Amino acid sequence: MNKEKILIIEDDQTFALYLSDHLNSEYSVKTANNYAEAEVTLEERWPDFVILDYFLPDKNGDEIFETIRGKWPGVKVVILSANESSKTVIKLIRLGVSDYVMKDEKAVREIKNILKDK
Repeated sequence: MNKEKILIIEDDQTFALYLSDHLNSEYSVKTANNYAEAEVTLEERWPDFVILDYFLPDKNGDEIFETIRGKWPGVKVVILSANESSKTVIKLIRLGVSDYVMKDEKAVREIKNILKDK
């Protein structure tokens, strides 16, 4: 059985590795530290899910989400951020992101629940 593919786009390498380690047993996981790296991976292997840090050094999450939605429309995107602004969350949900997760100690559990429900 093929594992569902996940691309984690996260500039905090420690957090990306932590998340990847917790998802690797159930999913095929790749990581990218910025959008430029992520775009190469997206072109090579169309993932089922993208876990996207909202604040990256080369692009914001809403810009990246719009690009992903335009080029790879079937990919589900979960935004990951420490930003608690309800305006940001509402904006992203209206744009069509699958979900929004706070980057905290509960993030792994919440992401696993989201992935199982999708």
